Amino acid sequence: MGVGFWQYWQLGLREGERRVVRYVRLLEEMGLTTMLWLAAVACLVTAVSTNLVNDKYFVHEEGEVQAWTPKEPINCSILTKSYQKNQVEVVCVGLSSLAEVEERVAAEVRSSVTALTIDKSTLTKINTDDLHTFPALTSLSFNNSLLSGWVLPIGGQVPHVTTLVLYRCYDSYSKLVDSTHPGLALTTNILNTLPELEVLHLVECYLYSLHLLSPPSTLHNITIQGGGAECQEESLWLMKEERVQITKNTTCFIVNYKFGKLETKFSFVDKSFVSTMGYWQDMVRDCPKLCVCTLTGMRNIRSPMISVICSNVGLRQIPEVIPELSTTISLDKNLITNFSRVFTNPLYRHLDTIHLEHNLITHMDGRLFYLFARDRPLDLGINLSHNRLTHFPVDDVQPLYDEALEKGIYHLPVFGLGYNPWNCDDCSFLPGFQKLVYHQYYEHQHQYRDIRCQEGPREETSRQQVVKLDVVGMCQPDPPVLKPMDVLIICLSLLLVLFILNFLHNYFQYRRHGKLPWMITKIPFC
Repeated sequence: MGVGFWQYWQLGLREGERRVVRYVRLLEEMGLTTMLWLAAVACLVTAVSTNLVNDKYFVHEEGEVQAWTPKEPINCSILTKSYQKNQVEVVCVGLSSLAEVEERVAAEVRSSVTALTIDKSTLTKINTDDLHTFPALTSLSFNNSLLSGWVLPIGGQVPHVTTLVLYRCYDSYSKLVDSTHPGLALTTNILNTLPELEVLHLVECYLYSLHLLSPPSTLHNITIQGGGAECQEESLWLMKEERVQITKNTTCFIVNYKFGKLETKFSFVDKSFVSTMGYWQDMVRDCPKLCVCTLTGMRNIRSPMISVICSNVGLRQIPEVIPELSTTISLDKNLITNFSRVFTNPLYRHLDTIHLEHNLITHMDGRLFYLFARDRPLDLGINLSHNRLTHFPVDDVQPLYDEALEKGIYHLPVFGLGYNPWNCDDCSFLPGFQKLVYHQYYEHQHQYRDIRCQEGPREETSRQQVVKLDVVGMCQPDPPVLKPMDVLIICLSLLLVLFILNFLHNYFQYRRHGKLPWMITKIPFC
């Protein structure tokens, strides 16, 4: 039924209970017990339909913040400090304009009022000209109130308010922070309404549009305690201003505009504002000169998601300095030839996405990559498409997959390798590379279609898809020149030739010199 209906129902029950009791007594006196349930239902429906709201605001099903209309009578109380009788504090509840304060405070007291607190009020027009009869007023506080329509003072008798306290306040034009907290747009108009303001305390407020606030030099102190503030780059000035103090329990929030709940920016919600903006401040400081850095979300309070965009800026080498906790870097469309610094620079150790497509890269150091990628807790993706790679360090990458399989790890490196001139004539490289490509992209066939061999004279490999090559047929070893039988025949033939030559030698020795061969002389029967 929506949040608005539920609030109506809860608040209507209290009024309904009182009416039911009255009807029951009346029916008992009249003896009309058969009509008891019908009367009770009628009372509850009537009570729910009344315009009752809670102490802050109510929400329609569309999510609009509606103004709270006080039903309690306007009341102002005067508090006098016992040790400072000349200083009077006035507390008013249920106002609709500042002019009502003058109507409810006696003239003889107004000149002594130094502090004014307005509680549970709806002020759609705030003009300090209405307080000109309070010349001693220096402190102004709003609690649990709707504040909008700050008007610049016209008269010259504006009270010298130096301290403004806003406790759980919101404005009628704010968007919901969540289902329970409306926001307060903190703009320069608030400060212009109080030209002599020196101290601003914001307690349990949910502040947005902080970039529209330009504190004047007279404002010496801004304190944000609890509540929340919109986390965006435009709020960084709060971290740089020495006069701004923000407590650790102040959290981030994202104004509930109409964008998808799955966007990473919603991960800021409920994270510490000081810690989150501290990461943002460090990111802006360390962002490379030609690059754009953005904080897109928070995995947890210690793991920001930082993107470094250095696309198409003419870089010839990897930047030396990037934000320390960067998770994504885009170096595509540059003139980079070597990217080993990504694997050796400690500032790059948290990266999980690296874009290097459309560069001039010809080599990847496999050993450095292995040391960089092993034992990583997150997936790692490196896009090397549209480069000049002919070989890939398969022997260094494959052990990562083998070790992960043994340990049951599913976070493995993924590479973009399309549109490179791969050397498919090198059979020492091709079999392992084809296996790697197949296992990388078997679920995404449209990606490995672009991993092709370089253009060359061999038709069987020129511009062919690597995964479709007949590697077994192409890389079979050449048959040996001599078979074992051939070797045996050659050896026997050589022995026969040697035997014949030796026989001829012995024969001529005997004919000329009558000398028998040495072996014959050693035989006993000769």
